[in-house]
Amino acid sequence: MIFDITETTLTALLDDPKRRKPHQLNLSNLMILFRNDVNKIILPTKKFLLPKKYATQRAYLQATLSRLGKYLQIRSINFFPQNFNEWQVLILDWYAWYLSSDTIKASIVTRVSQWDNFVVPWLKDLINEGLLPIGLVVPTNKFRQETIPTTSPRNSELMGEEPVKETDSERHPINKTIAGPIFWRNDLEYLREIEDTLHSRNKLLKQVTDDYWLRLTKDYRQGRKLLRRVPEDEFFDRVRMVNWRRKVDCDYSIRSTTYRRVTDPRVPDSSAWALKILEYILKKDKDESCFFTKRLQTNKAFMDRFLHTEKHTPIADIIKTTSLRANQILKTDRRTLFARFLGILTPLDMAVALAILIQEHPNLNPESLAEARLLNSRGKSFLLFTDNKSQLIFSVDKPRTQSRKYAVLSRRAQRIIKHVIRSTEIVRQLLRRGNSKHWKYLFIGYSGGAWNILGHPIIRSSLLIADNKQTLAQLYPELSASGLKKGTLSFSKIRSTQGVLEWFSSGSIHKVSRKLGNSYNVVMEHYIPKPLIRLWNERIIRRFQNTLIALAASSEDYLVDVTDMHDYDELMSFLAQILEENPCGHSPIGESLHQRFNTFLYNNSQINSNSILTLNTSCNALALLYAFDQITREKISFKSMCTIEKNTGLSPKHFVDLSKLLRHAAESEIIGEALKESLEISKLRRSHESAIKILPVLVKKFRKLRISSSWS
Repeated sequence: MIFDITETTLTALLDDPKRRKPHQLNLSNLMILFRNDVNKIILPTKKFLLPKKYATQRAYLQATLSRLGKYLQIRSINFFPQNFNEWQVLILDWYAWYLSSDTIKASIVTRVSQWDNFVVPWLKDLINEGLLPIGLVVPTNKFRQETIPTTSPRNSELMGEEPVKETDSERHPINKTIAGPIFWRNDLEYLREIEDTLHSRNKLLKQVTDDYWLRLTKDYRQGRKLLRRVPEDEFFDRVRMVNWRRKVDCDYSIRSTTYRRVTDPRVPDSSAWALKILEYILKKDKDESCFFTKRLQTNKAFMDRFLHTEKHTPIADIIKTTSLRANQILKTDRRTLFARFLGILTPLDMAVALAILIQEHPNLNPESLAEARLLNSRGKSFLLFTDNKSQLIFSVDKPRTQSRKYAVLSRRAQRIIKHVIRSTEIVRQLLRRGNSKHWKYLFIGYSGGAWNILGHPIIRSSLLIADNKQTLAQLYPELSASGLKKGTLSFSKIRSTQGVLEWFSSGSIHKVSRKLGNSYNVVMEHYIPKPLIRLWNERIIRRFQNTLIALAASSEDYLVDVTDMHDYDELMSFLAQILEENPCGHSPIGESLHQRFNTFLYNNSQINSNSILTLNTSCNALALLYAFDQITREKISFKSMCTIEKNTGLSPKHFVDLSKLLRHAAESEIIGEALKESLEISKLRRSHESAIKILPVLVKKFRKLRISSSWS
């Protein structure tokens, strides 16, 4: 950290490990002070911040010196106080301004947090250094955290959820309730729909990213084949002689042969020669800008408009052999096609890899994965083989907790990591030769504007879903068709979705905690309640709105039109349900409902509520039930799972629900006495422990079987 001082400006130069140049932070507001006072406060501040990391240094400077400079300018203060009382008044006045000034955009909660976490430690250090008088009272104040913080509809948490947008009531008058389908189904159906929707979106994202990565690796292997078309001896002879022209046949009237560059599209194997020359540049150069377009065009091996026009770019063999579909080729530029065949990762490649790794190992948070390093400061790899060499262990740094998170990589994640390491090796060596700070990062490739610089880019989730750039959604339109549109997919949403799906699958917050790598309290506060409670509250409000509308328009012909129902049958189903949920005498609304719609009340007299299901809870029976549950949820859709088999009156969903009930009862620490007695909980837990041990073997056997078509 360096402070650059002139007569009118003060700039802090911070060493950002992600940037090639130091980050410049403008602190010129402080220059309202006399130069001697500026030096007095800068020297102890630099000493205080030097041991800290870049992000911490930046946060401290913005919360302290930057805000202090603004305050001094507004108050027109040119020098520091000279005695204890003046210092105390200054500190208290700055504190009041800090929390109330309209020049700061942060919320009051954020301002209090910044004052307590940054300003107070900094002021206490200045007291220790002797700049401020001993005994000075530094005010502090903390707000209590909400038990369950409310979430804003503007900040959606799960895949496929769009932020709520304001409606222009003048142009688009609201004549119904909140836009969207009305959730009139019962509680169980509603939760099942959420689970099924998340499962389908998560499965589609998995299919799309796997297909993208498979085609990427195929193009890399195809690039290896094209490179082998170029004879090594001839290539190095041309490098030594700087001779890139060869004699080829032509159809000129005056002669039948001519000399053209080996990368001329009219020359045989020109694509292979272009790839070979680009690979040679990567192997020998040490400049991270060696692939700058203008530099390549000035290279004698390439034509003047290389990469800019098809006429000057040998791309035919690459287009002919690429694994991309025809519609995907049209949306992929020439530079990206060359990168795929050379193994140079683009920002989109890295975003897809990140999405896959988050799906497989959500305990590794997106920020840590994006900034993951392959080697530590001593050159030791963070990727370790297990004893049997069949699995890989990868770890990432989590700066906020000052710890490392570990994961035994799944097969899918191993394929990603192995290809990333294999394909980036040539770029990694180039960066290492050029003393770039980026060579130790896991994800390296094209970065910077227009992809002209090699290094470690900022990996943005917008590369998955965006409108005006080459993204995953443009290559795979089925993403948008399924609801994964702009603003509905991000790395954090993918991770949150994995936690919610685990909660639906197991019903255990402890398992979600292990899945996401967070504590029980963090999961409860940030991952489970917020997405589901917001959706649940929205459902309650909209059901209540439609109930009141139905009561108000019960005798009108336009009842279907003013509610959120699509047709008369859906309205009747909704009314029957709210009648059942609101019996007579339950509430004033219940009384009114029965007076107006009593004819729709279901007759449940034939249902025996005292029936008891008898189960075989041996370990083998439980293991078979658990295996059926796991395979069924993987293999068939939710609609097929709910299909009733005519002869038995059962569906696969009945057994899946039974499996969840028994697992949850066996793993829960607190169970009601009545349920404990009915399930013989001690015996159930012993059988459950034995069943879990043999479950992997059964699942492996079941994967080779097909589910009978009678279920669907």
